[in-house]
Order: sequence, then C-alpha cells, then structure tokens
Amino acid sequence: MRLRRIHASICLVMMWAHTSSAGDRPYSVGLYGSYTTTSKIFFNPEAANEVERNRFFDVDNIFSLGLDVRRDISYNLRVGLSVEYISASTKVTPIVRDRTGRFFELAEEDGYRLIPVELSGYFIIPFSSDRVKVYMGGGVGLYLGERRVEVVGITAETLEKNAGFGIHVMSGVEYRITPILLLRGEMKFRDPQVESTNKFPEGPFQEDGHTFLFQQGPFRSRINIDGITFNVGTVLQF
Repeated sequence: MRLRRIHASICLVMMWAHTSSAGDRPYSVGLYGSYTTTSKIFFNPEAANEVERNRFFDVDNIFSLGLDVRRDISYNLRVGLSVEYISASTKVTPIVRDRTGRFFELAEEDGYRLIPVELSGYFIIPFSSDRVKVYMGGGVGLYLGERRVEVVGITAETLEKNAGFGIHVMSGVEYRITPILLLRGEMKFRDPQVESTNKFPEGPFQEDGHTFLFQQGPFRSRINIDGITFNVGTVLQF
C-alpha cells in the first residue's frame, strides 16, 4: 500500500511538471554568449578639425558573455535586466620615429573593456506557443568602459572614464526543451558611446636598441559599438 502511494505521488508530481504553464514560473535567468560584428575607436573625438575628429579604426568580431534576469508581468509582456562583459582588442603595428629621425614599426595592442547594463521590455508575438515564443523588445542602457592601449608591453594608464547612455532594440525566439529549461536566440541593435582618457608613462623607452618617446600628455578616445549583436544561451525558468 505504501509503495502504491509513493508511486501515485511521483506520478502526480510528474504530471504537474508537464502540464503546468509558463505563467506558474514568471521568473527566468539566462546565461548567454554574444557575438558583435564591429565597433570603432575614435582617436581624437574633441579635435576642432572635422576630419581629425572622425578618424577611427575598427575592432571587429567581438565575443562576450552576459547574464540576464526577466519577469513575466502578463501573458504577452515581460521586463528584464541584463549585464554583459566585453573585452575586445586588435593588434596593430604603428610606424614611429626614434630620436634620430628614423622610422620603425612597433607592436601595439589596442582595444577596450565595456560593461553594458541594460533594462528592457519585451512583447511576445501573439502567434507564439508555450513551446516556441517569438518576441520583440527594446530599452535603455548604461555603459561603463575604458580604452586599453599597450605598446611593447607597456600599458597606458586610465585617468578618466565617462559612462555612456543609449537605447537598444531587439528580436528573439525561445524554444522550450523541458518545463524549466529553454534555449534562446536574440538579435540586438544598439549604438553606445563611451569616452576614456589615458596616459602613457613619461620619458623615453628602449626597444631593440632604439630610444622612443610615448605620446606626451593625456589623450582622449571614444568607443562606439555600432555593430549587430547576436546572443545565444540557455534559460532557467522558475
């Protein structure tokens, strides 16, 4: 008799797990990986000359990780907060002049670190089902970041970093694997801009027997992530 009761209890729990709707679990936590197509670093965003002000180089193919928390507030609406960590760089070989006036190429790594914190609202498209949900959304973001420049192993110090603000829009799809586990894919458009002030150590440095001088004084840069972002990850709903 006791075994029958235990077996019946297990069956009831399993039936509840399979038949309960997503509305019984309004919260979700997602862990995702991101790929962003391109971004830009502007050398001198405060220059008086427009040509100089618009000079930049691209940092492409950016991979990052993120975490988000969402809550359903009705059958078709939900809100969410996400945090992402982006670290991107590219290797360049700038041509510099030593103290004798001769030109040389030096190894340089140039990029940035960025932490987007975004608040979003989502609208579930009406033809969605409990297994497959298609949605659109948008929101606002706070973007914290800094430029990271390294020449022959010497890193420029960050003196100041100004947070940026922006908006974003997105579309996505969720596929339910089990009652609590989902796969999510998302495409996002955003255009954040963050400014950073850096400074190399003063004085000359030696490389391959030659003496060079860093750029003297602080230099200001602008980081602009204007590419398309693709997110793919897993979601736990509770």
